[in-house]
Amino acid sequence: MLAGGLAAIGSWLPWATGFLSGIPGITGIDLTDGWMTFFAGLAFMVLGFLTFTGRPYPMWLAWAVLANWTAIAIINFLDIRETIEDAGVGSIGIGMWLLLLGVVIGIVGLVKGRGKSAA
Repeated sequence: MLAGGLAAIGSWLPWATGFLSGIPGITGIDLTDGWMTFFAGLAFMVLGFLTFTGRPYPMWLAWAVLANWTAIAIINFLDIRETIEDAGVGSIGIGMWLLLLGVVIGIVGLVKGRGKSAA
């Protein structure tokens, strides 16, 4: 549930900062990808709750949600990093770091909890 919560929160926080004067940052929600990571985070939280309460579900579902969210996070991280390098200004925002931290926690959680929720 922690991993999904980090993804959901990270989607609302800045993914990039310092590109335009007067604008504190670009959040994931400002982009279509942020909505996808937000809903992936919510779905992962629900799957975590199902695991916690002992209700079975297909394990491939959790991996599919995590794979989608991981791909979006990595692609956007690389795009933002490239933009920062090209512009010479800006930085990766806290939202992107929370999103990536959630990915790592999600992978660790699924690997350590293998087989506990298989239906």
